[in-house]
Amino acid sequence: MDEHGVEPYITIEALLERTKRERSELAALWRNLNDAQMTARPGPQADWSVKDLIAHISWWEAAMCDLIPRAIAGDTIAFEGTVDDANISAFEESRDAPLDAVLEEFDGGLAQVAALLRTLSDEQINDAAICQIFGKPLRHFIAANTYGHYADHLDDLRAYVEGIRA
Repeated sequence: MDEHGVEPYITIEALLERTKRERSELAALWRNLNDAQMTARPGPQADWSVKDLIAHISWWEAAMCDLIPRAIAGDTIAFEGTVDDANISAFEESRDAPLDAVLEEFDGGLAQVAALLRTLSDEQINDAAICQIFGKPLRHFIAANTYGHYADHLDDLRAYVEGIRA
């Protein structure tokens, strides 16, 4: 694995299995929180609640599911602004969304990710000569928006939940 936890070669099935497993581990942390604990700010991050974090993860998964078919079709993928700009925009879009709607979007997101991955081949995600985003094979983009992204937020979420339970 590289420094970001991305395998040098991974099959679609292995990628999907790891995504399911690590997504489930992340979600297990908030499953027993009440609505007030889920929506309190500050939460796992200074200006985000657990709900905001869930919406953030769902937003990036949905963006990935939109961008990969475009990359497969030969489009060059580029963002306007920075990742931080995208995060701010995603937060603004979901800040006032009801908790139930955010949880429903998250719960449905895995099916969307799985459906996308099942349209791809092992070669498409591993060979940058076939398809790439930001100069790297698709597996990097997929990992960055699934299990790698969950890992980015796991420690903060775990610390928040443990602080509530203490």
